[in-house]
Amino acid sequence: MKIDPTLIYSKKSDYESGVELTQKILSLKSRPTAIFTANNLLTLGALEVLHGHKIKIPKEMAIVGFDDVYWATSLNPALTAVKQFGYEMGQQAAELLYKRLANPQAPPTSFIIKPELMVRKSCGTR
Repeated sequence: MKIDPTLIYSKKSDYESGVELTQKILSLKSRPTAIFTANNLLTLGALEVLHGHKIKIPKEMAIVGFDDVYWATSLNPALTAVKQFGYEMGQQAAELLYKRLANPQAPPTSFIIKPELMVRKSCGTR
């Protein structure tokens, strides 16, 4: 699938930006059928606008958030979200810092903690 760069919006990572960007999306002549937000505040702003316009999720607009939170399953419909593992990231970062402090000359290291897509109703699944 080809990505349309004109549909990628960037602004502050706050609630107000979620509202503003979602309004912008809804004003498009040919609007997309889904929104992916990069954090919880953007998600809340997007949901506010979608609900305010009485847009049915996911029938008229699917939505997927990033950083799965405890309240994601409490929404109606439950929010599909990309889950990142904050505790594990912090633990790995602390271990790397400890190793770097113990041996400042050691070569840089990195690690990958794969996120997990938590598929729920807001993306249109059954």
